[in-house]
Amino acid sequence: MKLFNYDSTNENAVNYGQYYWGVELPDGRFISLHAQSINVVDGALVASRVADDGSIQNQLAIAAGHWVTYYAASIITGDPVCIDRTEKVKKVKTA
Repeated sequence: MKLFNYDSTNENAVNYGQYYWGVELPDGRFISLHAQSINVVDGALVASRVADDGSIQNQLAIAAGHWVTYYAASIITGDPVCIDRTEKVKKVKTA
């Protein structure tokens, strides 16, 4: 399952953190971003970076209820880096 696979035109994105992340939104869209870390604060997703002066800067916040999941992503394909494969599971009816 490929989530997104494209060449970014934002050459400066890596300046916002050495890690690449994928975020799924409730409407099924995905966004990708560079950040040093992502944390969940009171249900909000907060992406941060370390500024030149060593301070932590929050560069993106998505309010609680406006994101579904996030993951470390491959810089090449955007796929989750810690998942080997994904597949749909059939629900089995039980008596």
